[in-house]
Amino acid sequence: MNILLLSNGYPSKELPFGSIYVKNHYERLRKIPGYTVEKHVILRKNTSFFGSLVKYFWCFISFAAKMPKNYDVVHVHFLSPVYLLAYLYKLRKPGCRTVITFHGSDINELKSSSLIKFYQRLFKKNDVSIAVGEELKKRAERLLKIKVDYVLPAGFNDAIFYDKGFLYEERDIDFLYVGSFIPVKGLNTVIESVKKLNDRDIKFVFVGTGELETRLNQLSEHYNVDVIQGLPQEELNDIYNRARFFMLPSRKEGFGLALTEAMLCGTPGIVRNIPQLRHQITDGKNGFLFQGSDELVSVINKCNMMVFEEWNKLSERAQKNAEQYSLSKVIDVMREIYENKL
Repeated sequence: MNILLLSNGYPSKELPFGSIYVKNHYERLRKIPGYTVEKHVILRKNTSFFGSLVKYFWCFISFAAKMPKNYDVVHVHFLSPVYLLAYLYKLRKPGCRTVITFHGSDINELKSSSLIKFYQRLFKKNDVSIAVGEELKKRAERLLKIKVDYVLPAGFNDAIFYDKGFLYEERDIDFLYVGSFIPVKGLNTVIESVKKLNDRDIKFVFVGTGELETRLNQLSEHYNVDVIQGLPQEELNDIYNRARFFMLPSRKEGFGLALTEAMLCGTPGIVRNIPQLRHQITDGKNGFLFQGSDELVSVINKCNMMVFEEWNKLSERAQKNAEQYSLSKVIDVMREIYENKL
């Protein structure tokens, strides 16, 4: 089976966490006997408006080399103008199955009525639609007037992430964040909360890159805060296992992949109280919900005073919840979709 993965997001040295799930899918699919997998992607980088136009222009021009090839499936990650390439390929080869996966920002930030109508027309030729979360599925169906066929999370890489069995007292990071340092991830709320804490010994670690890095570094000058730029996934597994709690303050999210990775390592989550993340965190069961900075301060103080027995129950439930989202299970479903067995 010949498969082409299309995506306007793929990890780069500059943004190693951006679209890591696309990279994981690509590398895992290539290992399947009988599968030939290629990719046509745009690397995640911080560019100017002009730089972004250049990236998209080159993506479209260079796709000409792919048009003569015979693919059985073209799978597009992220709704973007790149989907037009799959549409054009489908016109050339009607028997090819086109698959689209919505990941979050592609749908959550879609507001242009003309662009929505444009995509609605394109999707008349699409074969399979997938959303990484239930709330994202609802929004995609409402906006695009389509039926989303499957809800299928990105999946944590179970070849890399696992629980090392660290006990509460062995974990030297109180609160951990892993992801992009960008406004939509809600880091402003965390920064405000840290400044409101009376206990300055509480250890915070932020792993990632992005435009808010300067503000986080400034925070580290006065509080017990470490800021670490992008780490390989193997090192991320170590740091997840060293953390007592994982924070995901996102204002919008399709599916919290880093949250799932942390929970698999026995690290309960602290997340913003939004519909998408309530599918992963049940308040008081496998983590905690918050809304603004004052609520987050209250949760941090509560967690900081928590005894081992209470934390251990949260940890066990968090791990059990995460186990269902392995990349291996996701790929098994993807194979059935590609091969039209579902």
